[in-house]
Amino acid sequence: MTLPFEARTQFNMQEALLRSELNTLTNEVSDMNKYRSYFEGEQELVYSTDLFKQIFGNAFEGFSDNWVKVVVNVVRDRLKLVSFNFEDDDDFVLADEIWRVFRLNNINTQQRDLHEGTLVEGRAFVIVWPDEELGATIDWQPGQICRVFYDPDRRTRPLWAIRRWVTESGDTYITFYTPEFVYKYIDNNTTATGSNAVTNASSTSALTEIPGVGSFGNLEQRIIEGESWPLPNPFKRVPVVEFNNTSYTSAIKDTIPQQDALNKTLLDMLVTGEFQAFPQRVVETMASAPAGGWTAGAGEVWHFTPSVDADGKHIPSQFTNFDVADPSTYMEPIQMWLEHMALTSSTPVRYFTQSDRGGRGDSPSGESLLVDDKSLNDKVEAIQDLNGNSWINVAQLVALALGKSESATLIGDAVWQGPEHDYRMTRLKEGVEMAKMKIPLQFIVTQLGFRPSEVTMLLEMIEERDAEIQAAEDEARVLREENEQSALAVSNPQSDAGTSDNT
Repeated sequence: MTLPFEARTQFNMQEALLRSELNTLTNEVSDMNKYRSYFEGEQELVYSTDLFKQIFGNAFEGFSDNWVKVVVNVVRDRLKLVSFNFEDDDDFVLADEIWRVFRLNNINTQQRDLHEGTLVEGRAFVIVWPDEELGATIDWQPGQICRVFYDPDRRTRPLWAIRRWVTESGDTYITFYTPEFVYKYIDNNTTATGSNAVTNASSTSALTEIPGVGSFGNLEQRIIEGESWPLPNPFKRVPVVEFNNTSYTSAIKDTIPQQDALNKTLLDMLVTGEFQAFPQRVVETMASAPAGGWTAGAGEVWHFTPSVDADGKHIPSQFTNFDVADPSTYMEPIQMWLEHMALTSSTPVRYFTQSDRGGRGDSPSGESLLVDDKSLNDKVEAIQDLNGNSWINVAQLVALALGKSESATLIGDAVWQGPEHDYRMTRLKEGVEMAKMKIPLQFIVTQLGFRPSEVTMLLEMIEERDAEIQAAEDEARVLREENEQSALAVSNPQSDAGTSDNT
């Protein structure tokens, strides 16, 4: 069927738009895959000389001592969304209803993977869509397969979004999201195994293969039974929400050179331990030194014929040893690289050692933990501020899916578990001190990381407890007064009798 001129023109413009966006996405994928590979420990050895490669070949292929994973995990484990707090929702009915949908979508697991994606690849996405059973589906997407285009005049307003991925059957699917419609395509010119295919090294992503752009000239409408094409967008806004790390860059970008240096230093230590950590006997026959001097290397054996003097008499050989190389000398540079990585990533150095701060035997505890982790906690709070609005946007979409028409302008805050959550006893002590300063209880419990609904519940419980205590005190007072009156009557019976006679 031939499309009318207007429709064909619109389709060609849309195809050109998709081509531009997908080319941009493809150019970014290689860096994101590199960061994901480093995070997973798939790190290519660098700084190796040609002679080293010639001698050892692939003997150390796949070797790495993965420390960039520490940089990501200490932040990811502190990023936990726990609820929402909306304006004009004093009883938290709307917040609880939205959070129920989040829980039905296994939000704890999804947000862990999503936050990891923002730290590793630099960005990740959430797609929301209405669902009769759950109320709404909330699906996180890795950064390699999505892209959102924003209004140049209003950076916070998305104009459209794309998602491109490979199915288990090897088909390449493209979905184009606009505020009015959702367009679904099959790309017949690109396959996951083609020459332009890009492999996703992530073992934790929801998808395992990412296609290349290819020639991109043969889009076919992907028709789904029971759906119209294009599919009307009930939200009237782009249902793809972007989450990102600071400056859209990976949290491990600046630590990769240090990780490479660590791997090389550790490898040198292994080679030293294998070939130079034990005495090696040397036989000196008075022969002249070879070109370049006397050297010892892996697999090298020097062989010389016996030497004789001017009279032809044999010169006795002498036996000696090469000096032993101590592998422990590499520990200091290894520690230096770990400290540099800690400084670069704002990660407390104790996370790179087994027990304490660089082996000094003064592992922090209690209040000193808060001081030692300040730079890390500041970093976590900055990421919370950065992505809090993104979670509010997801909540708005969920509210729209639930039929809350006013949610398009829903204003509120994402409530995070405090980064100091692991130091609960220290925080409780802080709460006690704040109470002594007459700081309102509601503020104190909020600072301790309670959810808004939990704060309301706690205040209601305190109110009920105080009411019960007051009622018990009133009852005791009345009983005490009655007992006092009874005792007074028993101790002064004549007063009662006199009163009776006079009467």
